[in-house]
Amino acid sequence: MIMEQKDMRRVTATLSQQKMMMLRYWARKKNMTINEYLRDAVESYIKWEQADHSKPTQEVERLNKRVEAVEGLRLAMYNLQRDVTTGFDTMSAVTHGENEFLNDVESDLDILTTKEIQFAKKIRRKKKKVNK
Repeated sequence: MIMEQKDMRRVTATLSQQKMMMLRYWARKKNMTINEYLRDAVESYIKWEQADHSKPTQEVERLNKRVEAVEGLRLAMYNLQRDVTTGFDTMSAVTHGENEFLNDVESDLDILTTKEIQFAKKIRRKKKKVNK
């Protein structure tokens, strides 16, 4: 980060001995001078304060994926529980005869099934007569 000398302003800061040692350590670790490191640190902190965050770390991304997965599992479990409960309620109603499917009204499917059964019985009778 190179700036023209005109844009620069001098700032004096007072730090504890421990903070100064940490400042030197991190500046050396990043191969920067203390002034360069402070400029970058101030710029990063201002961006953070303005909510202009950089991409989250890998750990945060992994954690977010895990949270999403757990939320998906929670919803799936809720749906399964609801389906099972509804299924058992329906089965209970059917066994007690309290279901609309047990009405005496014949549908097209009932008539068709009855005709198929009657036809199958006729064929069996014919086979029995032929075998005798």
